[in-house]
Amino acid sequence: MQAYILKTDAVLSPWGEPVGQALVLNEPVVDHLAGVLRQAGAAQVSQVTEVPQSHGAERLLATDDLWLTVHLVRAFLKAARATGKPSVLVLKEGLFTSYSHALQDLGQVEDGRRYPLVYLPAGSDWRPSGDLALDEQGLEPVVIDPEASPLELPMHPAVIKEGRLVLPMAHLAALRLAHWMHIVRANQLALLAWGSALFKVEPLKLLWALVRAMSFNKWKIMGKLTRAGKGCDIHPSAVVEASTLGDNVVVGANAVVRFSHLGDGVRISDQCNIQYSVLGQGASVARMGMLQGCVIYPGSNSGHYGLQLCVVGRDTFVGGEVVLGDFKPAGEIMVMHRGKLVSARTNMLGCAVGHGCQILMRATTYAGREIPNGYWILGPPHDIIAKIPAALPTGEPLIADGGVLTPYAEVMRRRKGQD
Repeated sequence: MQAYILKTDAVLSPWGEPVGQALVLNEPVVDHLAGVLRQAGAAQVSQVTEVPQSHGAERLLATDDLWLTVHLVRAFLKAARATGKPSVLVLKEGLFTSYSHALQDLGQVEDGRRYPLVYLPAGSDWRPSGDLALDEQGLEPVVIDPEASPLELPMHPAVIKEGRLVLPMAHLAALRLAHWMHIVRANQLALLAWGSALFKVEPLKLLWALVRAMSFNKWKIMGKLTRAGKGCDIHPSAVVEASTLGDNVVVGANAVVRFSHLGDGVRISDQCNIQYSVLGQGASVARMGMLQGCVIYPGSNSGHYGLQLCVVGRDTFVGGEVVLGDFKPAGEIMVMHRGKLVSARTNMLGCAVGHGCQILMRATTYAGREIPNGYWILGPPHDIIAKIPAALPTGEPLIADGGVLTPYAEVMRRRKGQD
């Protein structure tokens, strides 16, 4: 079987890079796709701008913006071969698609949503006349049930009316990247797919972890599911559970790393809390930092305040006390997409930060914003003490007033005089 990855012109903002270079579990999407197609049986995988004519062999076609699991490709191949016809992947409508479909370029049929993965049997002369997910001519829809299991995370009703966030755990998973929020989603779904596969595809791994834990305690079992590379330095007081660590990773005292993927040389300082997150090579988190559902590209640093559902580009510094909004109390978060302000179909989403940025001194954004490459952003000037006069009174409160350190009583007297 031959496989072809069709190059698209898609570029992700704010980085201005081809979509195929977006990182999922620290691997470019297009490289992951090529590896998955090989694991599914493709003897040769080629990146092309158009599909070559058939030479009598079976073929798989996909676009370079598609992330999916090898378990899904194998299930699709089995079902498509049974039809004996040119076929297109359809994921059955349900928990998985309702959670993940926002802003994706997907076709729609009665049973679900069409993804850009096409099977052509030997001898087929079918050629695409448009987008693989939207071209309905001559393709048999092959419907695959993602078999998603709900993972419920408790949330305050002020955040989610139902009091819980429901995530889809599915090893039969796919997502088409068209927006920076899809980097957050794809990494999240990849971590969930790994967990789902333990129960549905690789139960022996789970059983072996149970044996090594010598306990049915779920936390001890998750500790044994962690994979660590060479030269890692994990403090004895740290908790590392159900995570993957590359080589030379450092995890400090009393830190927690759970359901996360850390690249080579990542440094997690003391008392950090890292959950459902992916950190690239050489990334770091300052003391007491918190990451929840974030993607941090190689070489970047996150300060000690928390980030949630954010993507931070390469070699970027996000300082302490910076607040990148991740929640909208009423209505859906709006994001820029192809020059228009559109709904992200959720009230929980962080921000995207470009490459080579510095975000400092209490800078604050609304949820869903994107910061271009190279921007240096400071907090409000009236909050930043730029001038400290001599001979200020001691033993009484002082406050920043227009950047000047001033006695608090003096500021209040002026304000009362203005009322």
